[in-house]
Amino acid sequence: MTEAITVAAYLDTTDEELLQRTLIEAADALGYLTHWTPDSRRTHAGHPDVTICGYGLYLKIELKTAKGRIRPMQIVWLRELRQAGIDARLVRPADLDGLLDLLRRVAHGGRTR
Repeated sequence: MTEAITVAAYLDTTDEELLQRTLIEAADALGYLTHWTPDSRRTHAGHPDVTICGYGLYLKIELKTAKGRIRPMQIVWLRELRQAGIDARLVRPADLDGLLDLLRRVAHGGRTR
């Protein structure tokens, strides 16, 4: 299933939940541990949406639609996580294929960079 997922179907999506579900299902299928908060109103403002961990890779991901605006505290969280040495990134629909390729490559013994 994960091999067939492409960004084409999601380029114009305004549904962040669809992006999140696609990413999490693909990561789960590849054997990664995943975490997300179903109700982000119960977390600290700006904390990234998704955590993916496995095969020596640890990612914190803030998902946004193609036109979604990133909030100031989301920028702060991403910056602070990066300064702490964590791979923290903003992912939009156009970035999804590249992220899925990275997850596949790492899961199949490839390098993270």
